[in-house]
Amino acid sequence: MSASAYASSVVYTGVWTNWSKGRIYGATLTIHEREAGLLGAFLAIYVSFVGGQFWRILCYCMHQTRAGKPTRHFDASHRQTQVLLRNSEGAGGGFWEFAGLPFRWKGRKRKPVAQCIFYAFVALVNLSTFGVASIFSSEVTKSAGNTTLLYSQNCGYARYPSGFDPSFSKLLRNMRISQNAAGYARACYGAAENPLQCNTYPRSQIDYSTTLNVPCPFESQLCLNNLSVAFDTGYLDTLEVFGVNSPKHERLTYRRVTTCAPLDLANFTVIETSLNLKTGVVEDRQSIYAGPTNHGYGSKTPNAPSFSHNLRATGLGAGYGLEGSFSAAGGSWSIWDPIPQLNRTDADVTIFFLTFNDIQFVEKNDDPIFSAHTLDMSTLVGVPAYSPDHNISAMACAEQHQYCNPNIAEGTKDRCTELTASELVWRDNNVEDFQLLQDTELTKVYNTSILLNPFQEILAGYSSAVMSAGMYFAVFSRGPHALKASETVYSFLQSPLPNNQWVLELSSWFQVGLASIQQSVLEYATGPFDIGQTGVIVRPNASDALGQRLCKSQSIRNSGQVQSFSILGMSLIFALGGFIIIISLTMESAVGAMQRRWARGGEGRRLVWIRDGKLEILAKEGRLTRRNGNNDGDHEDEDEEMTANDTRGDSQGALGSLLPPASTTSRAASTVAADRDRGDLSDAGLLKLQFHFEKADEREEQRGLGIDWENIDLEGGNSNGIKI
Repeated sequence: MSASAYASSVVYTGVWTNWSKGRIYGATLTIHEREAGLLGAFLAIYVSFVGGQFWRILCYCMHQTRAGKPTRHFDASHRQTQVLLRNSEGAGGGFWEFAGLPFRWKGRKRKPVAQCIFYAFVALVNLSTFGVASIFSSEVTKSAGNTTLLYSQNCGYARYPSGFDPSFSKLLRNMRISQNAAGYARACYGAAENPLQCNTYPRSQIDYSTTLNVPCPFESQLCLNNLSVAFDTGYLDTLEVFGVNSPKHERLTYRRVTTCAPLDLANFTVIETSLNLKTGVVEDRQSIYAGPTNHGYGSKTPNAPSFSHNLRATGLGAGYGLEGSFSAAGGSWSIWDPIPQLNRTDADVTIFFLTFNDIQFVEKNDDPIFSAHTLDMSTLVGVPAYSPDHNISAMACAEQHQYCNPNIAEGTKDRCTELTASELVWRDNNVEDFQLLQDTELTKVYNTSILLNPFQEILAGYSSAVMSAGMYFAVFSRGPHALKASETVYSFLQSPLPNNQWVLELSSWFQVGLASIQQSVLEYATGPFDIGQTGVIVRPNASDALGQRLCKSQSIRNSGQVQSFSILGMSLIFALGGFIIIISLTMESAVGAMQRRWARGGEGRRLVWIRDGKLEILAKEGRLTRRNGNNDGDHEDEDEEMTANDTRGDSQGALGSLLPPASTTSRAASTVAADRDRGDLSDAGLLKLQFHFEKADEREEQRGLGIDWENIDLEGGNSNGIKI
């Protein structure tokens, strides 16, 4: 079962904090894709609606700014602009109306082009800004990051009975873990990543450095040609790399350094002829005595070879062979006791033995492990081949681990543990063994030297599994299939290899170990899978608050079933949008009240806003139409139908500027009617020419209402107590 398969089934939905972004920026809402689509659509609509309200605010401000400016009596463009600002329903419509306004003034020498361009530009900017904002309102999902939180009722690890297990459940499980890690490393480590397989862990791969020609990790005479290489992960943050979601003061950093070298074991190699008691066949065996081993079972036999190879196996149709043994410094469960020249008291040591059997090389090779220079007959006719220079090649690696407390200042002595063997990292603590290879309970680490807090203690115990996923773990279950060189073998012929193939092989095994770290950390949160017949899942007790919290602290990259939103981003959108909406809904009444009470000349501006409304204009046009059909001046029916709003006036009228000198109502009506009958006056033209007769109508209303419109001071004077 792949990591993405079981991880995506337990994704947490709800509100949580992504500590990689901090308490405020990391506040996150995670919901399922269906609800996320609805929320994203609502945000886009909401932003568009806010844009419409903001355009309304702009129109009000521009209208009121122009309302007190004196203009020529016959400046119809001013009046039209005011009406458009007063009645514009949206930035899109406003842009279209202002852009087309100059074309309605055919035949006029002076057209309000600059004025219309300005207002059309303002409308276009408003429309574009909020249009783009509505599209990118979904960015609140990106600001939340591509991270989700895991939770599972099966949180815990697998435990197996001690002693021999006839079902081999634990061994088979570790083999599958190693094989899964190898598959992930193949797909996700290196320059070319497979996006379909590498989107689960917080980081698709753990970065590390490679340094050649470092000091020999063993006695110097054992390093072949004085060659060596070191792989160093640097300090890996438990949140940024392993995805344990916790604030900075509750994190740890982990470092792994692996130093390897090809070995010259000629002084420890013996060729022996012996009888195979099982087959009854005499064998010539090349044996290397680098320390006794039990190969994982039983007791170690003193003076027994570490590795032995049958030299007569050539010609039996066998390819590469690869075996390894492991020694944990300070541990009692090592499967190999290395000779003093290879032993390290501050590092775990793994040794690898590579055999070639029937493998031949199509080209000479100078690699210290895969060296081949002897011309030989090939299995393919006409294809030259070269035999390997050695029957057995050997490499060994020393692995060291280190933890640091980021709460302690750098350079402080007690900030980090020693760079040492896995079982010596936490001295005098109750972490007994490895969780992957040894079945101990998850427990706290007690180490006062780096001053861990309670959550760091349990995090250190939980993460001790990462130390077991080393070079031996990467190879032991896969044998020769762990070799990259084996991928380019055809009919026992090895295609050309670079001269640093040994470094490439070690690097790939190091990558498998890192991939296993990623897998083991994630697996604790989701619960172990495929535990076999004898395995049981050990979960933290219900009363263990820290253990339960750890179960809910694992983060992964989004698998596509859910989507996360930044709570801060949504809050800003709703807060700013709500503020704009409230201003747009209350500005007329609030500003109008201040204009009536305090603003100098404000009463006139307020009245202008009222009279430029479309309902006022429609009512005025209705009266003019009736008067055009009733030139005898009988306006009795009209007066009965006038509303309170119809009786309100100002010194600029429904379309803007100060009204021209009055003419009689009947003459104005007759002029308009005649133009209309000839087809020379459109509806827009009617509005544009309305001021020719508006003054006469207003004077009649003024006489009826007793309002002295001519004494209204729009520029700052008193409105003489006019009340509407």
